Amino acid sequence: MSWKSDLEEVGSGSQEIVESVENRKVATALDFGEMGTADAAFLMEPEGTATKVTWVLDSELPLYSVARWMDRSVRIARRDLPAESEGRGRQQLELNR
Repeated sequence: MSWKSDLEEVGSGSQEIVESVENRKVATALDFGEMGTADAAFLMEPEGTATKVTWVLDSELPLYSVARWMDRSVRIARRDLPAESEGRGRQQLELNR
């Protein structure tokens, strides 16, 4: 997938699945355009009747860039951002599939 936004904190880039091991791992390659690249993976392991998921990010991006991106992503996922902010973000973010 790829994304493009006029918002500096969103930017543009792409994410590609590069490896998938059923019920164990999904590895991706991230390209943040001018900011740089990163490799990420979702590692899954059974834990009782649930699945523990660990997200791993390997990048040479400056820490503040990753922290800013992670904070916003987690807040959107948890719905901690005000509704009007989320709505504006969705309107300004163009997803290209």
